[in-house]
Order: sequence, then C-alpha cells, then structure tokens
Amino acid sequence: MRYVIGGKIFNEADLNEYEESVTGSWYRDSIPIRAVKKNDRSVIADMRLEVIRLSDMAKRAHIRNKSFADKLGLDKLINNYE
Repeated sequence: MRYVIGGKIFNEADLNEYEESVTGSWYRDSIPIRAVKKNDRSVIADMRLEVIRLSDMAKRAHIRNKSFADKLGLDKLINNYE
C-alpha cells in the first residue's frame, strides 16, 4: 500500500479514479505493478493507493497504540486522543 499524506485534501484535486472511504480518505485499488524485465511486462502484483490526511493517520496510530497498551496493561500511559 502507498500513501499520499497531507494536511488537507483540496476539492480541486482530481480524484475521479478514487473511491471515498467511510473515514473521508480516498483510495484506489488494483493498480497493476509490472515486471521490470525487457521481455516480460506482465502484472506481478496489485497496489492500493490511499490519499489520507495527516491528522487521520495520527488518529489511526493513536487507536492502534492504545490497543497495544490496553493489551499489555499499560492503558494509563496513553491518554485519549483529542
């Protein structure tokens, strides 16, 4: 997965080939990755590209880290994200 990270997603951005997620970020699935050999340009994998706000990534990280802390009994070390 690849990310394009920024502080704001502008309405003028060309996101026609992207789908909006329930969290307000944008993603595009099944972007083909081709082999780099001269005689073989077959598709070897698919990539997902996500356009996401930096603040949303920080929220996701906090939720993930809080989950780990809760499981380890260290829940008091991580405060609620605001």
